[in-house]
Amino acid sequence: MTHAVDTAVVRALRTARQRKRLVSLEWFELAYKVYVIAFVGIVAIALISNWVGDQLLTESQVADLHLYAPPVVGAVLALIVALGLRAGARGGPISVESADVQYLLLAPVSRRAALARPAAQQLRRGGFIGLAAGAVGGQLLGRRLDDALIPWTTSGAVVGAVLGASFATVALVAHVVRLRRWQATMLGAALLAWQCCSIPADWNVPGPLSTLGSLVLWPSRVHAVDLVLPVVALLLAGAGMYGLEHLSLDALARRSALVSQLRFAVTMRDLRTVVLLRRQLSNEQHRTRPWFRLPQRLGTAVIRRGVQSVARFPVSRLVRMALLTAIAVVAQVAAFRGTTPAIVLSGLAAFVLGLECLEPFAQEVDQTDRCDALPHERGWLLVRHLVVPGMVAAVFGALGAAGAALAFGTSLAWELSFLLALPVVWAGSAGAVLNVMAGLPSPTLPGSTSDLLPPEIAGSREVLRTLWPLLVAVSGSVPVIAAREAAEDNRGPLPPALQVIVAVALVVAGVVWWARKRDEIRMKGRALWAAGDAEFQARHGRPGGTR
Repeated sequence: MTHAVDTAVVRALRTARQRKRLVSLEWFELAYKVYVIAFVGIVAIALISNWVGDQLLTESQVADLHLYAPPVVGAVLALIVALGLRAGARGGPISVESADVQYLLLAPVSRRAALARPAAQQLRRGGFIGLAAGAVGGQLLGRRLDDALIPWTTSGAVVGAVLGASFATVALVAHVVRLRRWQATMLGAALLAWQCCSIPADWNVPGPLSTLGSLVLWPSRVHAVDLVLPVVALLLAGAGMYGLEHLSLDALARRSALVSQLRFAVTMRDLRTVVLLRRQLSNEQHRTRPWFRLPQRLGTAVIRRGVQSVARFPVSRLVRMALLTAIAVVAQVAAFRGTTPAIVLSGLAAFVLGLECLEPFAQEVDQTDRCDALPHERGWLLVRHLVVPGMVAAVFGALGAAGAALAFGTSLAWELSFLLALPVVWAGSAGAVLNVMAGLPSPTLPGSTSDLLPPEIAGSREVLRTLWPLLVAVSGSVPVIAAREAAEDNRGPLPPALQVIVAVALVVAGVVWWARKRDEIRMKGRALWAAGDAEFQARHGRPGGTR
């Protein structure tokens, strides 16, 4: 009886708060927005899929698909499980508002009743994102197999939903059982290593999670054992929901404060703040003792500053950067083998890798007062700070190229891998530079009054600020398409790829030039605006802002 009362009270409180928040919104408006977004998304995916027009898989490629898809998808699930274990050991994955922590969770009500809805929302959100991504991947695979799209879309959606909900499920269970960090790390690493050992066909190692990847192939053959992992995932989700009473209140309080800031940063499209808050959520700290030390006589002050920052990267960040490099390499291989949309995944992975490499540069942007206090022009100082991040990105690109070349073992693989490595990582870093510099304050003119722009111009500028860094990052993955088309026409893939790389190099050089000249260009633009405003006021006798 007490639990029923607790549930009713919590539901009434949440309903009242939701009504106050949505008082100015009509349900049919929300339904119409959802309908428009879903319709536009489905039509866009269908049109893009038809426009890409990738070639059909050959018989050998279909055989490789049946051989490697189960262990590879299982490896993705193992990685998600490893990340979920670590997140749960750090107090995740649930995050509630500060008012819920301070009042609701400290009240004499069942903690399970108070946390059931946030936990269900977390599971539902992850499952829906995975379902959408899996459905897109399934229909792309069905097109390349020239088969019926609905079965492949359905199987991809089911696998994607399991993958998407697995993170929250595993993190919730790990938090409930109070798994320690070293235990989570050991379990996740062991599971991931075991599953990765099942990928090489010559090793004959059965993967513990390969049955989920086998579920992708159900449109071509059916194995009843493939349903075991989805059922286990449902049971674990139920166990996690049942154990909500054992969640740590201190961890919830800490996460609630950080997640509220994280959501605000996401709405403002401030990825730099998002990265910093994510590091705080994972308790990521720089090393007190650096990995190495640069001799005193080597390098300028700016170079030494960058090297010292990189030398204190923690192990978790280096592992994350290695995983991002591996994702970019796998996406490049997939694009070369015929899956053109994979260049988007490659560019996004390189973009996030660039954000990690740009830590010395980003710290100068975060502390503009110190940068402006130095007797040097800010543009030149920022350009000098790009040297060390560029070298770090090149190192990770070389490691990824070496891994891909070793996997294939041909001379062409070695040449093509190292030729494509630098454009990918440097274009991703260039996109990250544009994103980080978006938060850099612009210089102001003496006596300037307002920087307000008309809504039409301001909206277009915000869209451009959001998309332009991502487009620059993805541009570095385009040379692999030129190499693939040349190989399909029985021509050497290196010259066409090199021609596109020259264009990518010009884009990267343009970003560096923008970092150098940004303040100067904006000062001239503001001066022209102020001169036009003064001329308009002199002619018409009223402020230019009323134009």
